Amino acid sequence: HSDLYLGGDTGPVHMAAACGLGGVAIYSTSKDYNGDKQSDASCWFAPWKSSIIVVQPDHALPGCEHGCNHNEAHCICQVKPDQVYAELIKQLRVK
Repeated sequence: HSDLYLGGDTGPVHMAAACGLGGVAIYSTSKDYNGDKQSDASCWFAPWKSSIIVVQPDHALPGCEHGCNHNEAHCICQVKPDQVYAELIKQLRVK
């Protein structure tokens, strides 16, 4: 019973997309991650054919170029609440 999805890179974001919801998903992987595939979530890992906007760090922090390898989340901390809020407001205006 939701109008929008707001959350992380988890299974529910894909369920929300399958239900046709818009919203904002926060991903921890940076756009410049050097993994096996191109990591820009909007191209590879975002919900398919969905209006859910992916917000993610632009760059990996030192030592995380091949994936975040710290025990606590820190690369994702580069995503600021104002960024998420701005994208969420855009989605609310579309409704």
